Amino acid sequence: MTRPGIARSGWHSVRSGALVFLVVLLALATAAPAAVTGPVRSHELAAGARAEIDGDGTVWVRAHVSGGDEILLKMSTDLRASRPIRRAEDWVFTALRREGDEGGHRGFSARADDDEDDRVDEDRLDGRDNDGDGRVDEDYAAIGDAMTAVGAMRGGRALLLETYHWDYPHLNETLVTSWRREGRNGEPQRDRVTLELPYGLWQEMVVGWDAPRAAAAGPGTAGEMMMVAMLPRDGGRWWIGVTVLSRDGEIDEPPRVEGRRLVLPCHGGLVCAVSVTTTLSQLRHRQAVAHVVHAGAPAVPGQPTVPWLVPPLSLVVPEQTLAATWRNERDTWRLSVEIPEGFATLIDPETMVSGAARPGVPTHVSWRGRDPESGAITGWLEPWPCPDHGELWRADASPHPYRAHQGDLLSRAGGTLTFRYTGATPLDDEATLISRSLCGQEIAIAVERAGGPRTVSNFPAKEVETAETDDDRVVDELENDPHPPTLSPDLLDNYPNPFPDQTRLRYTIPATVGEGFVWEEAQEPTLKADEPIPYPSGTPSVSLKIYTVAGHEVVTLFDGICATGTYETMWDGNDRDGRPVAVGTYFCKLQIENWSVTKRVALLR
Repeated sequence: MTRPGIARSGWHSVRSGALVFLVVLLALATAAPAAVTGPVRSHELAAGARAEIDGDGTVWVRAHVSGGDEILLKMSTDLRASRPIRRAEDWVFTALRREGDEGGHRGFSARADDDEDDRVDEDRLDGRDNDGDGRVDEDYAAIGDAMTAVGAMRGGRALLLETYHWDYPHLNETLVTSWRREGRNGEPQRDRVTLELPYGLWQEMVVGWDAPRAAAAGPGTAGEMMMVAMLPRDGGRWWIGVTVLSRDGEIDEPPRVEGRRLVLPCHGGLVCAVSVTTTLSQLRHRQAVAHVVHAGAPAVPGQPTVPWLVPPLSLVVPEQTLAATWRNERDTWRLSVEIPEGFATLIDPETMVSGAARPGVPTHVSWRGRDPESGAITGWLEPWPCPDHGELWRADASPHPYRAHQGDLLSRAGGTLTFRYTGATPLDDEATLISRSLCGQEIAIAVERAGGPRTVSNFPAKEVETAETDDDRVVDELENDPHPPTLSPDLLDNYPNPFPDQTRLRYTIPATVGEGFVWEEAQEPTLKADEPIPYPSGTPSVSLKIYTVAGHEVVTLFDGICATGTYETMWDGNDRDGRPVAVGTYFCKLQIENWSVTKRVALLR
């Protein structure tokens, strides 16, 4: 009869033991910090895109579209901070900070040594006492206008993620991520950061833009490499760029692309910048600035550089509205923006919008201004880069037109910046365009349709009586003379000639008769050299084309309206489809209204 009693007693013991065990588990669960699995911070990027940092160490780039949220990019490592806490030494940490917070002073600040122990930033932001002084996070480096820290220790492996974001217009579309993987005692461990697209491919290209930085910080940024992806959006594109700013340790495994996934191996720490913009030009500028910010600047010459210092905006954008005119041409149209004296602004034409009207991507950009030292009129004409994602190599083949002519554009001497487009203009006779500079600053442009041609030929002769003007006389002399003059061969030249791979073509649109025309030696000029050429529309129609010796057109280098002045462009020895042409002789023809001049060029590979 004792067995039942013993059985009951054993059952009570087991039940009591289980109860104690559950109480202990509950106490441990209550004492241990809970992992944060949702987003802890969000940053607006470009065109509705935003970056979200999750408490588990995952970074998402999402965009709000008509059907809801769309994922543009996912960044993660092999270790997740959200995995269950199984050991007493495991921990999780999340913190939101900004530059200048207590304990986070750095750089040039007089309080950079927050705890006054003659050391700077020795206790990183992770919720632990890293320097053994009994205090937590009392002397770390707070970086950016918004800094997020996420950390976790799981089974002897620690993941530490810091993200930095700034509100400046040339940085607010960039998120810097600093990843670190280490063991229980701080020893670096191998890891890999994976950046995954929803679709599309990653491609490698150079940054291609030089953002100014301190000489002690190293050479310019144009030669740095970045990975680029393009995703379509309503009314345009998202351009996503990633560049590695620094990577710790010796890595024998290079970054690799696995379809939609970009894998960045690391051993310890990895710092990279992710930018999301609406144009490739904006993307290249943001990535260049990220390199400059990471490089920093020295407090005084000859001293070590202090990283994470934001450079000032290098361009000056006028507060008032700029003035511009547009004009229709043969199957094309142009938009000419007047840049006032004293301002230096690089307008990104792909960002222009007026209500629902978007001019789109231009084919060419040109500049006409004055040299600030000599006062001479200067000008140039370059194709605008507009590669598809599958042809990013084209953007690497030649420098951005703004980069090649920064001296003119940043001289603040004033001038006219003209963009040429195909098709018909989408603008009304009067419109206000909102655009952005390459620095991200907003620019307002008041646009109106240019005046019509200076002619009365469209009116009935019986209603309008016109007397012959000086313009009519000059036109009659140039076009109807039995022995009319010809365009001066000095208006078109190229160098080198012959050329192995590319040649620079310089051409001039003359303003006066003496500048533009020559007569036969036995012929007496009937016009004065200083008489202006009366172009019918005020600004002449111009084309510059390459032909074979048989007269077949190879490529059109320019076709549109062009103001008087001297311009330069390049021919790379390719035809209109980008295919290399055969070695041999070709003719370059400059057509100005009804007059033309031709020059022989030779290609030698």
